Amino acid sequence: MPMPSPYGYDLHSKAIDAVNSGQRKVDVYRMLNISRNTLHL
Repeated sequence: MPMPSPYGYDLHSKAIDAVNSGQRKVDVYRMLNISRNTLHL
Protein backbone atom coordinates (compact mmCIF):
# COMPACT_ATOMS: atom_id res chain seq x y z
CA MET A 1 0.00 0.00 0.00
CA PRO A 2 1.46 3.41 -0.98
CA MET A 3 2.24 5.93 1.73
CA PRO A 4 0.02 9.03 1.75
CA SER A 5 1.67 12.19 0.57
CA PRO A 6 2.47 14.75 3.28
CA TYR A 7 1.79 17.55 0.78
CA GLY A 8 -1.52 18.22 -0.89
CA TYR A 9 -2.35 17.91 -4.56
CA ASP A 10 -2.44 21.70 -4.89
CA LEU A 11 1.18 22.04 -3.79
CA HIS A 12 2.25 19.28 -6.18
CA SER A 13 0.47 21.06 -9.04
CA LYS A 14 2.09 24.40 -8.21
CA ALA A 15 5.55 22.84 -8.09
CA ILE A 16 5.13 20.96 -11.38
CA ASP A 17 3.63 23.97 -13.14
CA ALA A 18 6.43 26.24 -11.94
CA VAL A 19 9.19 23.88 -13.12
CA ASN A 20 7.44 23.25 -16.44
CA SER A 21 7.08 27.00 -17.01
CA GLY A 22 10.84 27.36 -16.85
CA GLN A 23 11.46 28.46 -13.28
CA ARG A 24 14.66 27.17 -11.73
CA LYS A 25 14.17 24.30 -9.30
CA VAL A 26 16.07 26.12 -6.59
CA ASP A 27 13.62 29.04 -6.84
CA VAL A 28 10.62 26.71 -6.79
CA TYR A 29 11.56 24.75 -3.68
CA ARG A 30 12.46 27.94 -1.83
CA MET A 31 9.23 29.66 -2.88
CA LEU A 32 7.08 26.69 -1.83
CA ASN A 33 9.14 25.97 1.29
CA ILE A 34 9.76 22.34 0.41
CA SER A 35 13.00 20.37 0.37
CA ARG A 36 15.12 19.95 -2.74
CA ASN A 37 14.65 16.17 -2.53
CA THR A 38 10.87 16.52 -2.33
CA LEU A 39 10.85 18.62 -5.47
CA HIS A 40 13.10 16.14 -7.25
CA LEU A 41 10.88 13.21 -6.33
